[in-house]
Amino acid sequence: MAFGFVASKFDLFLHLEAHRGRASGFLGLFLVGSGTGLVSAATLMYYRNRRSLLENRPLPQTGLPLAIGAGLGLVGLAVLWYLWRAL
Repeated sequence: MAFGFVASKFDLFLHLEAHRGRASGFLGLFLVGSGTGLVSAATLMYYRNRRSLLENRPLPQTGLPLAIGAGLGLVGLAVLWYLWRAL
């Protein structure tokens, strides 16, 4: 999604940079913050799963990957809607 966003909307970036819209700033902050949160959650899950495997215990069952996937889908739809409005 990120590569498609950058490749197809570089002209939009230049336009927004010229006008410095507040919505693009908030969108950028949200994407950076959510990316940081996802990396943190993935790191914690990795260490928890690694410890379980080293102790020969079954991996813990959690709905977090499903929630993260659903959240990323919603973020993708929100970015798509934002870009559609900006055209």
